[in-house]
Amino acid sequence: MINCIHGHIPYGLHYYFTRIDSYRYITFLRSPDELLLSYHNFIFTDGPMHQYKWDINKNWQKTIDFSTWIRDCKIASQDNGMTRILSGMDNINTHDIKRKVTEDDFEKAKKHLYTYSFIGLTETLDFDLISLSNLLKWNKIPQKPRAWSYPNRKHSIDLNSSDVKYLYETQKYDFELYEVAKQINKDISKNI
Repeated sequence: MINCIHGHIPYGLHYYFTRIDSYRYITFLRSPDELLLSYHNFIFTDGPMHQYKWDINKNWQKTIDFSTWIRDCKIASQDNGMTRILSGMDNINTHDIKRKVTEDDFEKAKKHLYTYSFIGLTETLDFDLISLSNLLKWNKIPQKPRAWSYPNRKHSIDLNSSDVKYLYETQKYDFELYEVAKQINKDISKNI
């Protein structure tokens, strides 16, 4: 019996489990700018750098700055990654971009988002863990793990106006989807 499947998995996993009568999708989302900044820091740590061989496969050196990296847009997560996952696209995360995200993908992602049983946000994580515990009738509220932050990591407030403008132009579907998620989160929280 499967109780839970978790990970960075695109929407549509339930199609592979034809014997399951009921299922729930639950997600926690992060502001697209913070998500990309964090991802940039993560992929250039020693483990992922060695595993994916960014220097060989993408010509990215460990010292590549965020501005250059995001404009070099070679992997799926750099092109509206949240919309890709929530729309059910198979081209996600570190895969090479086969095609850009479209308005149709965004509409599909938005439609799927409305079917989720719970949507949490990283900026309201403590409150959302309590709400999720109440929704699922857990006896014990999970303790938030100690947050890991990369030394000298940039945050969205550290970005220059050119980078901010570029992000809003190129990640527009993720920013729009995140606004929808914030509203759904607010509505869900009222009803729990």
